[in-house]
Amino acid sequence: LVAPADGQVPVVVNPPEIILLVADDPTNADSVYGNGDTITITFDVNTDMAGLAEGVDQTQNTVDRLFFFRQGLGSNYRGKWTSLKVFVVTILDWPGAAPPVVGPAGLQIEVRSDSQRAIR
Repeated sequence: LVAPADGQVPVVVNPPEIILLVADDPTNADSVYGNGDTITITFDVNTDMAGLAEGVDQTQNTVDRLFFFRQGLGSNYRGKWTSLKVFVVTILDWPGAAPPVVGPAGLQIEVRSDSQRAIR
């Protein structure tokens, strides 16, 4: 954690790293991206879960304060910590978003380190 100048938000210098992203349809109801699909984000180390409780659904606003998604996920989604290393995003309303693309040029997520809800 870097000490901020007056009025600025602290910055996490070495945030945990994402080591695995898995896009899934937990019900296997279809083969297309849509409501109920999940994106599971796994970190290399235990985190402080940004001060949030495990197993409690977080709003899209909170998810967006934790992560930066380079690809739109849809017009509404939520997320929750399922362990100290795993955060799961659930798509609630997908229209306007393309299915996540697998591979280096596909779905890219960054951990925000400049927010008051930074993951440490």
